[in-house]
Amino acid sequence: MHKAKRAGAEVFVQFLTVGDTADQSPKGFSTAEERHTEIKKVAEHFRWDDWHMALPGDEHHLRLDTLPGWT
Repeated sequence: MHKAKRAGAEVFVQFLTVGDTADQSPKGFSTAEERHTEIKKVAEHFRWDDWHMALPGDEHHLRLDTLPGWT
């Protein structure tokens, strides 16, 4: 992406889902809000032109294989 941006390309990133989840941090979990904050920081840092979250929230997080037509 960095090389493409330096060459003048536009970069658009598609995320499928984020949600609350257990992890290996000292706190033991992370929230969707924390993930969104991280994504925004990364998007700014790498100067993405735009990004989109297709399925925000816990309803589909870690359950993409249960969506009709996605298996």
